[in-house]
Amino acid sequence: MGWLLGSWAGQLLLGGVAFLGLWAGFALHFEHKGAAKLAAKIEERTTANVAKANLARKSVEALPVEQLNDRYRRD
Repeated sequence: MGWLLGSWAGQLLLGGVAFLGLWAGFALHFEHKGAAKLAAKIEERTTANVAKANLARKSVEALPVEQLNDRYRRD
């Protein structure tokens, strides 16, 4: 274990391991940050789609059933 701290090769090895550890930590941090942004964007779009669906439901509530027939209706 003494060669790890005493020789330049050991110090280079420890520095490399430390660098890789820091790089992996930053990579994970930014990956989680991107995932959070994506989840927020999906939530925002879902909320907008729910609002549109509710408006569409409300717009047809007052119509009689006979007027709701069109070529896309299933029997």
